[in-house]
Formats: sequence, structure tokens, C-alpha cells
Amino acid sequence: MTIYNEILELIADCHREGFDKEDFAKELHIASDRVGWMRLDIGKEMDTLKRISSHAKENGVKLRGEYTKTAIPSTAQWYRFSPRNHFSMSDYSYSEKYENYWYYKVRAYKAPRGCNVIDNLVSQAFVDKYRESGLTGLDFIWQPDNGKYHADSFYVPIVLEKAKRCIYPGHMDIASKQTYHSVTLAPVTGRYDFAETLAYYQQADFPQGHLCEVEKYMDNLDVVLPLTVEYHSMPDTDFAYCVLEGFKPIPLIRDTALQLLTDSGIANRADFTPVPDIHEEEQHLLIYECTEYPRIPDMLHAKAHFEKLRLTLAAKERPVFVPSEKEVLALLRKYKRNHPDFLNRAISKKIAEAVSQSPYSPLLPYYRIGCAGRLAEYAYEYFYYETALQENEAFHQRLAAEHIADPLPNEAVLFGKSADDNYLLLHKEQVYELSCYDYQVINHWDAVYLFFYEQVEG
Repeated sequence: MTIYNEILELIADCHREGFDKEDFAKELHIASDRVGWMRLDIGKEMDTLKRISSHAKENGVKLRGEYTKTAIPSTAQWYRFSPRNHFSMSDYSYSEKYENYWYYKVRAYKAPRGCNVIDNLVSQAFVDKYRESGLTGLDFIWQPDNGKYHADSFYVPIVLEKAKRCIYPGHMDIASKQTYHSVTLAPVTGRYDFAETLAYYQQADFPQGHLCEVEKYMDNLDVVLPLTVEYHSMPDTDFAYCVLEGFKPIPLIRDTALQLLTDSGIANRADFTPVPDIHEEEQHLLIYECTEYPRIPDMLHAKAHFEKLRLTLAAKERPVFVPSEKEVLALLRKYKRNHPDFLNRAISKKIAEAVSQSPYSPLLPYYRIGCAGRLAEYAYEYFYYETALQENEAFHQRLAAEHIADPLPNEAVLFGKSADDNYLLLHKEQVYELSCYDYQVINHWDAVYLFFYEQVEG
């Protein structure tokens, strides 16, 4: 049986002079970020949402947010490709055509180091492990590379078998409730018909859930629901795809194949989202028959042509791309502009002086852009300088208490963590990621700027 998580991220809106979103959360003794976003586990905190709603109504405050329903990974048998890393639009060429196959060229050297799943592409290492392991359901066509630097080959996976039936939330033009404009707070009138959306909520709230109840307390609500397939009607392959007429195909991977690729270091589970199971009798009004993807024959026909192009390019010598720290700092500033909620304000002059005299000094150029923040959106977090000092002391005390030999020289200092709670340590100019289980090095960057480059460029 598939088990679900229901997460609601919400924030208060009000035009009242002096209104502070973070203070609103503090008044209710609810944790929030510095902007005022609160995060609730709806399965456990529905009473908290009711309390927030009551307080909002009493104070003339509007509530907006996003409800996300996901399957707990350990309960799923299939996963969809949901890569964390993406090429920027500028890294793709204009669309080109070979016979009946439309394609893009990409500057492949822009892929983060060691990245095997990016956009709708997989790496040469992924292809090699697939073939070596005898997995089934895929073929591959090379993605043309027009970058001037040396790069690994990337391929479009051609998924050969389709799922039979699915629930695909993408067929809904609007799966949200909007009663006011979030910028002006002016009411939205005569623009949305909630009847279809509410009916969709009711049917989508299977087999357990609180979406319909959450909707009652929110003024603006965006809804993110999972793609869902019937396990018993899936093809007998390791990979399949799901597609409805007019939508792009969604590649799926069986849990056993994903485990194999994860164990071999080729795949990271963070790049895959669990796909729940449904049964026709439960959701007969929402189930759709998956359609054939018509481009598959064209892709298979074009394979040999693009393989010749790949071999021709492989025979050429191309220099290896190494970014400068100046370029990385520019990328970090761009990242901050694009993700204003992810990086905090620049470090103060007083604290900058303290950092410059400490082992954390290689981080100073990055602190001057954001004194703490989340990188690769949620993959890594680096701490405030003061927090890093405290966490570093606690980390080394923990090693001593557990009689564990320090895996790095004593001068190494902790400055952040990964989404998996692994430790980020700085030793002079180099960055190490240590496992939170056995304290072994699982990632290493030769320079601080290479660590930041990999996170913000990806």
C-alpha cells in the first residue's frame, strides 16, 4: 500500500502598514524562515492550520500557499525521472531537424561533474551501466554536443514500453484556488470557476488525504499532485513511459532498477520521484489510457546517424573547461537574483573581519554575496559564520565522544550540510562531504569555487 506525505507551505499577506510576515508566524509560535513561510506536515498538523486560519481571519490577513502530495519512497514500486539539475536555455541551440527527428544541440560541458541525469538526458556512464546490468525497456540516441570544451556524452533515453493507465494531474489547466492577486491583494472575481477544480480535489484525495479540508482554510492555494499509475498493468520491463495526448512522455523506472543504479553510484534517488499505485475501481473518473509516443520510430531510425556524429566529435581534441573564481562569483550573484529566498543578505563588515582571520577565510568572497543559504536549491546548505563555529565545535566533540579518528586534518572546519545531513567541511581551499553515518569522504572538490560552481551552474 502506498503511503503519502502531505506538505503545506504557506505565508500570510496583508496590506496593513508595518505588517511583518515573520512576526505573524512568531505570534503563533510557529517556525518560519526569514521571509515568513511556514511549513506544515498536514497529516500531523491540521489543527495548527486551523489555528493559523483563525488568527488570520481575526486580523484581516490572507493566506496563500502550496499543497504538495507525494508518495513515501519506500512504499513505491515505480519512480519518475525528476532531475534536480538542468541546462540553462542558453546552453541549447535552436531546434534542428534530421529527416523526421527534431533535436537540439547542447553545450554538454556545462553539466555538473558526475551528473548522470540532467533534464531529459542521461550520461554515458548511465548508458554503460544499463547495458552492463542487462536492464530492459530503453534504447538511446546521442544528444549532439556543440560546446567547445571536452565533455561526457549525453543521450536521450528512448523508452520503448508505455504504462497502460494513469492519473496525470497535468491535464488540468487550473488545479488551484485564487481568491486574490498576491501582489495587489485585490479580489479575483468572475475569473475562476471552482466547481471543476473542487471536483478534481475530491477525486484526487485518494486513498487518504486532507486536500479538501486544507482548501477551506486557504485563500490562495496551488496544488501539486503526483502522477499515478496502475502497478498491475505496467509492462514487464525495468523502464516504461507514461504520456497523454498533447503532453511530453514521462520516463519511469522500476524500484529494483533504481536500487541497482543507486548502489552502483550512477543514480541518486533525489533525481527520482515515487509514483503511487491506483486501482481502476478507486479512481474510474480520473484514470486515462496512456497514448503511444509517436516520435519513438523516428528516434530509433536516427540513432545510427547521430552515433556517427558522436564518433567524429570524440576523435577531435577539445580543451577541458575550468571556470575561474570570478566567473563562479558572478554565477552565484545570478543565482541569488533568480532565487532570492535561497541566499541571505551579505555578511557584515564586522563579521567579515573575523572570517578573514579564521580558517573560514576561503569562504569570505561567497559570504559577501550571501552570508548563508541553500545551494542547488535544496541539495546543500552553508551556515552563517556564527552557526558554522558552533556546529564545527559540536562536530569535533561528537567525534571525540564516539572515539572516531578525524577523517581530515585537524584544521578542517565544518561549514554546512547536505539535504541528507552529510557534513560539509573546508580544509584550506578544498571542500569535502562526509557521510553522516560513518564520517567517510563521499565527495571532494579541489577548490571552494568548484564546489559553488557545481551547485549554482547545475
